Amino acid sequence: MFLSRYSLVLSLGYLSLLISLMPAKCDDSPDGSYVWPLKDYYAISSSFGEYRPGHIHMGIDIRTPGITGIPVAAVDDGYIWRIKVKYCGYGRALYLRMSDGRMAVYAHLKSFAPDIEEYLLERQWGNKSFTQDLYPSTEHFRYKKGDIIAYSGRSGTKHPHLHFEIRNSSNECLNALSQGFSIDDNKPPVIKSMGIIPLSSEAEVNGDCQPQVFRAVRKGKGKYSIEEIPRVYGHTGLAVLCYDLTDGAPNPIAIYRLELLLDGETKFDIQYDYCDFDSYQLIEIDRDAYLSRQGAGRFQRLFLAKGNTMPFYSGDGKIDRCDMEAGLCGFTVRAEDYYGNVSILSGEFEIIEEPTIPAPDVIDAFSIRVDGGTGTTSASYSLEFFRDWVRIEAAAVVNSMSWDGGAEYRIVFSRNGKSQIGRIPFNPEMEGFNYLMSGDGFVLESWYVERIDKESGGVLVSPEGDFRVVFKPDGIYEEMYSGIKAVNVNENCCDYELGVNKGYHLEPQWIPLQRPASLEWTVEDSCSQLGIYFLDGDNKPIFLGNRRDSTTVIAECLNLETFVLLYDRAPPEVEMIHPRRNAPIRQRKPEFHFSLDDTLSGIDGGSVMITIDDEWILTEYDPPVKKAYGYLRYPLRPGEYKVMIKAADQCGNETSESYIIKVEG
Repeated sequence: MFLSRYSLVLSLGYLSLLISLMPAKCDDSPDGSYVWPLKDYYAISSSFGEYRPGHIHMGIDIRTPGITGIPVAAVDDGYIWRIKVKYCGYGRALYLRMSDGRMAVYAHLKSFAPDIEEYLLERQWGNKSFTQDLYPSTEHFRYKKGDIIAYSGRSGTKHPHLHFEIRNSSNECLNALSQGFSIDDNKPPVIKSMGIIPLSSEAEVNGDCQPQVFRAVRKGKGKYSIEEIPRVYGHTGLAVLCYDLTDGAPNPIAIYRLELLLDGETKFDIQYDYCDFDSYQLIEIDRDAYLSRQGAGRFQRLFLAKGNTMPFYSGDGKIDRCDMEAGLCGFTVRAEDYYGNVSILSGEFEIIEEPTIPAPDVIDAFSIRVDGGTGTTSASYSLEFFRDWVRIEAAAVVNSMSWDGGAEYRIVFSRNGKSQIGRIPFNPEMEGFNYLMSGDGFVLESWYVERIDKESGGVLVSPEGDFRVVFKPDGIYEEMYSGIKAVNVNENCCDYELGVNKGYHLEPQWIPLQRPASLEWTVEDSCSQLGIYFLDGDNKPIFLGNRRDSTTVIAECLNLETFVLLYDRAPPEVEMIHPRRNAPIRQRKPEFHFSLDDTLSGIDGGSVMITIDDEWILTEYDPPVKKAYGYLRYPLRPGEYKVMIKAADQCGNETSESYIIKVEG
C-alpha cells in the first residue's frame, strides 16, 4: 500500500520503500541502559552498528530520504502492547501485538497517533519525566491493518529512518523478508575479498601469524576468484567480505546465506532466519573483530568460533592440518540473497607441512639490561598481541631480539617481504613480567601478563598495583592471555588535566569481551570529577565511568584499550537558540530549543531540565545533535516569563542558564 511519494505505510506482503538490513541497538535489556561507547561493534546484517554495546536485532531500516513525519501504519490487526520513549536507543518506539501472536516493532519515531500521543503526554506530565515505558491494557489501543499508528522520525539516532522488526510469540526476531515483506532484488551479491585467520599460536598464512586479506577478482556476473594461492599451516579459518544490492537502492543489504565448500564438500553453512535475544551479543564473534579493527572491513567468519551458540550455523568450517592432507585444496564460497541470486568465490590454498616462522630458541644464560633501549632497534620493530601469542615484526636490519617470560628465548625471525616475522607463544609459566629485548640485552618493552580463564575469569593488575581489570566468569569467549604496561600519556592528553601522570595500555585490544570487565583505579584524590577514559584511534579521550568506592574510581569496558584517568571540572555549555533572545514571541505555545555541549564526560541525559517561572515543562534531550527541547502543555498568557535550563555532565558538573521571554498579546 503506497499513499504518496512521502507516505510510509507498511502492510504484510508488500514493502513500498527501499530498505536496508541494518543493525539496531537493543532497547530490551533489563534496565534499558548501555555501558560505554564501544569501537568495532557489528551486526548480523551488513552495516555498522553504532558505537554502543548491547544487543543486535534482525530488523530492517527503511530509508525515509532525510524526511520525518511520514505516516506509519499497522501491518496487521492488533493492539499496542508497549510504548517506550527515551532519549537514546530506540527513541520513541511502539510494539504492536498482532492477531496471530507476533510482534511488530517500530522505532526512531517522531510521534504517535493522536490517541497514543495524548495517553503518553498525560503520563509524562504526571511523572514529570520524558522517559516512559508503558504497557497499556490490551483493549486500550486496538487498530486495524492499515490504520495510522505513528509518524517516522529519527529519535534516538542521527539520521531519519524507520527501524522495523517482526518478532514471534517467543520474542525472537525473525527475518522480515520471510514474513511476507518483499523488495525488488535481481542483483547477485558482491564479494570484495577473502580473509584467512590463524586460530592458534602455531598457525600461519603466507609465512605470517596474523590474518591476511586477498582481493576477490570479478570474472563475470556473480563470479569471483582469488588468483593468489595462499600457503596455510595449522589451525585456520576463512572469512569473506561481501554484501548484497537491490534494484535501484544505493544501500548495501545483508547476505542471507553463505556456504563454504572445501574440495567440493560443504564444511560450513550460515542462514539468517531468526535469533533469540540471549544470543545477540555473540554477533561480535560472528564477524572478525581483528580485520575490522585494522580497517579492512567487516568480514563474515566462515567458521564456528569458540563460544558462538547462535542458531545460524551448520558445520565447523575450521581448517586443520591434522584433518587434511598437505597440498592444494580448492575452496568455494557461495553467497546467496533471500531471492536466490547467487555469487560464487573460488580459488585454492596450499596446506604446507611445516611452519615458516621458526620456534624461538631457549637461551641458557641471559642478562637483562634495564637502563634503556637502543635507538635503532626500538624504532625498527612492532609488537602485536593475539589470543595466546605475540607477533614481532622487525626491520631487516635488526640482527636479533629476545624475549624473557619466565624462561629466556631468542626470537628466530623469518623473512617476509621487507621485514622479519617472529612469534612467542604464551603458556601458563609465562604469567608475570615479560620483556622484549634487543640483541644486546636492553629492555625495549615490559609487560605484565596474566592468563584469563573463560569459566572463572581473572584479574590483571598493573605492576604498580594501582590499576586492576577484573574479568567476570564467562566474561570472555575463550581463554586468552592479556598484557598490561604503563605508558606516558602527557603528550596525548596535553589538553586535559591528568589524574595521574600515566596511563595503562592493555592488550589484546581487538578481542571483544563477552561481559563488561571492571576497571578499578586506586587514587589518593577523593574528587568526584575524576573519571576513567579510553583513548580512541585519534587519541581522543572517551568517558567510561567514575563510580567511586572509597579511594577507587570504577568503570566498565567491553574492549581492552589504553586507559587514562582525567579530571572533568568544566560544566556543560548551554545556549537558547529558539526563540531568539530579546525577540517578542507571538506564539502562545512556543517550543524552546537549546544547544548543549560538554568537553569530556558528556551530558547526563537524565539531568537536563527546562522550567518556566520555576515550573517543570516537558524536556527532551537529543544526544545525536546535542540539543534539548522544551514543550508546553498549555498556551501561555501574554507577559514576561523566566525560562531556565539546567544540565549536568557525567562527572557531576552542573550548569544553568536563564532567559527572559515576552509573550505578546
